[in-house]
Amino acid sequence: MTVFSGTFESSDITLTINKQGESYRCNLKNKKDYLEMKHGVGTDLGNHLVMATFNSCSNLIEQPIIGVCIYTPIGDQRSLAALWTTINDSYLGSGIAIKSDRSPQLEGKYTVRYFAPEEDSVTLDVYIHKEIDTYSLSWYLGEKQINQGVGIRLNDQLFIAWGDMEIKCELHVFSFNPNDKNSLRCISISSNTTHLTEKTFGRIVT
Repeated sequence: MTVFSGTFESSDITLTINKQGESYRCNLKNKKDYLEMKHGVGTDLGNHLVMATFNSCSNLIEQPIIGVCIYTPIGDQRSLAALWTTINDSYLGSGIAIKSDRSPQLEGKYTVRYFAPEEDSVTLDVYIHKEIDTYSLSWYLGEKQINQGVGIRLNDQLFIAWGDMEIKCELHVFSFNPNDKNSLRCISISSNTTHLTEKTFGRIVT
């Protein structure tokens, strides 16, 4: 079983990952600038840990709402199964998204209904836009956009980091080297860029 919890480091970042209920929490600290710190939330998919982070040192009055979502095509490929969590939750929610047209592409407009334990379901419209190597997403409640996100597609799944309109969230997808469970590879994308970055972290063994 893959164990993502622990402390890891790259040449410039110290990464701490902790399990909390059904989800994970993480902190990323810049070794050269102690004022730069990011907090995040994520979920473990077995081979991948999908995390959404935001810069906690930005001028925010309240902690923003951010989260991760994984969309997986099902049925006739016009439907997507959703798995999600937010920084305020320790559980994993579910959902189903139905595309508005019959086009085979992943991008397009969907009506999505999200479910959470012991809470009323929420129905939103989500627009998925294809960039060069990434995806941008926007969620609407009626005519009002309430969230934005960024995603990458791996193994026919769309991994997404999303958040409030006022912040720029980042998506991090972690995976271990199959031959070295102390070597953690990270693919990252920010909501204000279409460029992927890669970084390798080594586990700090204490």
